[in-house]
Amino acid sequence: MNPLQSTDAQFKRAQASDSSALCECIYESSHELMDFMFTSRSEAIPALSKQVLQPRGLFSYRFGYVYYHDNQIKGAVVGYTKQHMQQQELIGAIQLLINTPLKLKWHFLTTVRKALNNYVPLPAEDAFYINNIAVFDEYRGQGIGADILDNLCVWLQNQNISSIELDVTQCNKGAINFYQRYGFHIVSQSGSDELEQQYQLPILLRMRYFIPTSNLAKSSPHYTNIIKEVSRLYPIAVDDIYVPGTVEQLQDMLKNTQKPISIGGGRYSMGGQIAHSGSLHIDMRGLNRILDLNVEQQTITVQAGTRWRDIQACIQHHGLAIKIMQTYANFTIGGSLSVNCHGRYVSLGPLILSINSIVLILHNGKRINASPATNSELFYAAIGGYGAVGIIAEAELSLTTDCHIERLHKKMPLSNYPAFFKHQISNNTDAIFHNADMLPPRFDKIHAVTWSQTTKPINVSPHKERKLYLLEKYMLWTITESPWGHWRREYIYEPLMYWNKKITTRNEEANYNVAELEPVSRNQNTYVLQEYFIPVDRIDDFTPIMTEILNRYHVKAVNVSIRHSHADPGSLLAWAREEVFAFVLYYKQQASDAEQQKVAIWTRELIEAAINAGGCYYLPYQPHARYDQFHRAYPNAPTLFALKDKWDPHYRFRHCLWEKYYRQTDDIAIFSRADCGQSAFRQVFSTINGRDDFYLFLQNIYHLYPEHLFHALISQCCQRFTTDQDIYHEIQYGLSEIKPKLADITYALPALAKQKKKWHVKLQPF
Repeated sequence: MNPLQSTDAQFKRAQASDSSALCECIYESSHELMDFMFTSRSEAIPALSKQVLQPRGLFSYRFGYVYYHDNQIKGAVVGYTKQHMQQQELIGAIQLLINTPLKLKWHFLTTVRKALNNYVPLPAEDAFYINNIAVFDEYRGQGIGADILDNLCVWLQNQNISSIELDVTQCNKGAINFYQRYGFHIVSQSGSDELEQQYQLPILLRMRYFIPTSNLAKSSPHYTNIIKEVSRLYPIAVDDIYVPGTVEQLQDMLKNTQKPISIGGGRYSMGGQIAHSGSLHIDMRGLNRILDLNVEQQTITVQAGTRWRDIQACIQHHGLAIKIMQTYANFTIGGSLSVNCHGRYVSLGPLILSINSIVLILHNGKRINASPATNSELFYAAIGGYGAVGIIAEAELSLTTDCHIERLHKKMPLSNYPAFFKHQISNNTDAIFHNADMLPPRFDKIHAVTWSQTTKPINVSPHKERKLYLLEKYMLWTITESPWGHWRREYIYEPLMYWNKKITTRNEEANYNVAELEPVSRNQNTYVLQEYFIPVDRIDDFTPIMTEILNRYHVKAVNVSIRHSHADPGSLLAWAREEVFAFVLYYKQQASDAEQQKVAIWTRELIEAAINAGGCYYLPYQPHARYDQFHRAYPNAPTLFALKDKWDPHYRFRHCLWEKYYRQTDDIAIFSRADCGQSAFRQVFSTINGRDDFYLFLQNIYHLYPEHLFHALISQCCQRFTTDQDIYHEIQYGLSEIKPKLADITYALPALAKQKKKWHVKLQPF
């Protein structure tokens, strides 16, 4: 039997007109359960008839398939994916209770609810769950059951679903034998003897069938080591994880294996830069020794897995401070060097300004010393090079003198800020740290905070480790989710926080813990960073566009912090090729596919705005930029790639940036020309520009539904189906899930009014 060969029969999605056949299918295939729930067939069928006609719920016709032969329905299927099952379970239960006869409602709320709790487990992530399948009585024994499964396999294969799951009662030996002959195997069991004795609910056997691929290609390797970065949006399965304890061990490992390599430290990048699927992941946190401290020369040599706070603990009693680092001290030195980070320091800029030399380990395990004077091409390729040419194993950093600093702050309109910075901050030799927070949602006011050198005594205690950071978590939630959250932040929280003048040390003010930014959970929502670098004399070309984009997409911005940087001395992927202001955006986003697609689109709009203002964007975050945007923002990337060809000729060092931009000539299309065929939907959604333009069409013109959900629905349908007819049909099915109850008022009418206004303006001259 070949379950991929279809027959002359028609197998298609059910319509509302097929409700009677679906009711028969549901009842006949699970009559024990139906009789328990409704007490009899005469009570079950009327309730099911109402339920099947609903657009939502687990028994809806939208999840039904009918098998036609000789113009008659001879069988039917009701089934769904795990995602659909979870989405429809609650609404389905409510509708079922509503449609149940009054005399059975208490029975449903008590006995049925208690008995069915966990009776049917959820299917696997990649499986299609058959809730009901039946061949009607008069057509049994003709091979129709196998033919239904054949056609269903063809249908599901086009949707990239890899397996089918269903439940069979333990006592139904005939059905078990049939499914086993087809290729199903038993994977688990649910129910219990107690349920069977008390409620006549039989024990269920969960059976699974893996749909064979048409080309019989070998399945891809299954990797079980998962590397997760801080946002949790990009988990990556790697072949193995290696934690070297010495540089020599790292060298030996590279010499003795030819596997592709990915490199990670603190894992605070936010887009997959720390891992590559199937690679050997090197966790550098084992190389965390401080090798040398020269107090007189104010230098320190450390291994790459050392954290900034480890250095701070080492130097604080010597009157020394770190010259340049991020605000948070959890990051490793190697990771910070690889992204060429910056902080809030005045009259400084990228980390490379404080790096004297590095030790680089090449793809073959060879050790090379690099500095601005020795092996300079490798030095400028490695700092800010995201591991392109080798692994940074050690570094010598310049330090500076620690001092007492006092916090000063001032609120002002954004329009006054460039002059304020120029006259009061940039040439102020006492100013150590400075940033200006743009206040959402209008971003037209800033709160400038400066830490200036002082001789006053310290009046605050050093940072202490805390487990929960409840106040910080509450404020993050308040700002992004609660009514008047931004108002409360501006007029209540910040005035209280800045009530007293705070005096601390340079080291201590750079010793924050990222745990205070960590939400309670990242399962449904997460907090993410982006950053844009704009020439100091062109921020007026960027900030109005940034504000419009963030508000048009309803971005839940916590903050946009402005920092200053002088020019980079020569790193190949320099983000500061001249004096710039850095705009650091911290925002909240949902973890759903629809939300991630939405973020990608408005991110590309922000990147375009930054490039048009003569600036660029930062690479450690989600890699949403188009191929052309990457090369326009980083014009020296071809030089880096040429050095990668030279020093990493076998392309061993890999991650998402190199997969997307290295050895490519354009963005990778989702669908080839052959895959697109005659499908207009697939042609539009094949390219990034096509998808983005279509999103704007849904946002500004055809604004009948939440555009990010509508856009994601169309994208999913394009990946599952190959013809416009099937894609359109599936979209129609999915609209009921994304359409809000008052969509005609909240979406359609405003869209109509907007279009009417535009046409009025266009026609006014006539």
